[in-house]
Amino acid sequence: MLSCYDCKNETCVTGHIICSTLAVDLQVTVDPDTVTGYRIKATCSTSCRGTSPLYYYWYRNGQLLQDKHGPDIYIYSSFSKYEGNYSCTMKDFENHRPTAVCILGKECWDVTYSSEAICALKGSSVNISCSYKHPAGHTPTSQFWFYEQQSNTEPEDLSLDHTYERRVEYKRNNSDHTLRLKDLTDEDAREYFFRFETDKGQKFIRKPGVTLSITTVVTEGERVTLTCSTTCILSNNPTFIWYKHSQPVTTVHTTDKNHLYLDPVNSSDSGLYTCAVRGQMGSPSAAVTLSVRYHPRNTLVSVSPSGEVEEGQSVVLSCRSQANPPAQTYIWYKKRGPESVLKMVAEELNLTLTSSDEGLYHCEAHNEVGSQNSSVTEVHFAACPGRETADPMKTT
Repeated sequence: MLSCYDCKNETCVTGHIICSTLAVDLQVTVDPDTVTGYRIKATCSTSCRGTSPLYYYWYRNGQLLQDKHGPDIYIYSSFSKYEGNYSCTMKDFENHRPTAVCILGKECWDVTYSSEAICALKGSSVNISCSYKHPAGHTPTSQFWFYEQQSNTEPEDLSLDHTYERRVEYKRNNSDHTLRLKDLTDEDAREYFFRFETDKGQKFIRKPGVTLSITTVVTEGERVTLTCSTTCILSNNPTFIWYKHSQPVTTVHTTDKNHLYLDPVNSSDSGLYTCAVRGQMGSPSAAVTLSVRYHPRNTLVSVSPSGEVEEGQSVVLSCRSQANPPAQTYIWYKKRGPESVLKMVAEELNLTLTSSDEGLYHCEAHNEVGSQNSSVTEVHFAACPGRETADPMKTT
């Protein structure tokens, strides 16, 4: 029997069915007026027409439903066996099954966050995104982000919170939703959730949400003071406990009342800090990330290939270092007499060895904090017959 894939004309005739060429446009739709009732009406819609009634097949969760061959079916909301995704097709067009539509059940409701945790720089902006879904027949009427201020209270739209005034933007694209927070402060470090409501009065929130931590950037050697504050007045001179990565702080740094002094701060002090009142360690503060900048260190040169290198062979010198932020610039120098001559600004130096390329090389790594030179590396090629053999690479 002819199928639409065999047609080349404007229309395709298969038995008693007439469809647009290559376009059997089946679609499952739900009557929105029935979604909160006892019976939900679903319809298999198509532009195909026939000289006699069309013969349909219905599927639930991929399984064929017996004795369901009309354009409409009814789904009984009180029975769990009716939960799931529905699709349909027509006789002679079984391969033209549209995307399944979720009509009934918990799996029809969801919020998917793009990430579980985000770290952002204090004073910067950040995007927190999610996608959401709901049963067919529902239309979203309200979508917003919030954080839990008190348990068992109705969530408050973040854009209406005075502490976030003029710092919140929402971006919507179909079922995608993005919260943009600007001018981040330490107080913005908390967990954020997305909530939506449909025209049927049903609401959905997915927990856990997205945890935002705020990074404070300082430079190694500076004095840093972390302060633990509380919104209520505490009596009896409470003792504050400091934690780094959930472990008690036991460094040489000193504490005084509700302060932790990092003086001078070291790169090893980078990390996630929280505080709590002794006796209330189960209720720690929001986390603050401390990022300590430092100039490049452990700057090294590596040579590839290693071992003896013959004249005319290609050699790659690579410069590596540890730094925060990472080194942005690498500068290569070759020793010429008492001076060093600039060769190239790049992370790698490529040489095709000739006698003029032999010599002493070093690199200099730079970031916004400072710079460091590597040790000197000697590069020369293996000896020709009659010439004394030497190591191709020597570091001094």
